[in-house]
Formats: sequence, structure tokens, C-alpha cells
Amino acid sequence: MTNILLLEDLPEIRSWLRSLVMQVFPNAHVSESARVHDALELVSAVKFDLALVDLGLPDGTGVDVVTKLRDLQPEAQSVVVTIH
Repeated sequence: MTNILLLEDLPEIRSWLRSLVMQVFPNAHVSESARVHDALELVSAVKFDLALVDLGLPDGTGVDVVTKLRDLQPEAQSVVVTIH
């Protein structure tokens, strides 16, 4: 099973991204987070294949999540999402 992390603080964009992900990876398990703190905990606990990460978040930057993911799970792929 493909495990995907979706980090986006805006609920409507997170929902839209989730629907796109499910079209491409219909059997994937998607873990969603709206905050850097929660995403960092997920990265420490779950092995991800892919992470879709927003850069601008209320409690920090998505770069911190990508950095930790790369350190803990170098085989995971990260995509930085910036939607205005």
C-alpha cells in the first residue's frame, strides 16, 4: 500500500489535493495534517512513500517537514505545494 502525507493548512485545498491523490493512487492511505508539529510527529511514526507539503503554514514552514522526512526516510519522495 502507498502511504502519502498531505500537509496543507487550508481545508478546501487539502480536500482538493486529497481527491487528486485518490484519483492517481486509489488504494493509497493518506495521512492529513494542517500543522507542521503534527506532520513532524507523523513523519517520525509512519513510513511514507510520498509527501505533498505546503511551504507556508501557521506554525512554521513545510521545509522543516521535508528536511526531517529526508533525514528519516530518504527513499520517500517530497513535492512542495504552493497554491495562492
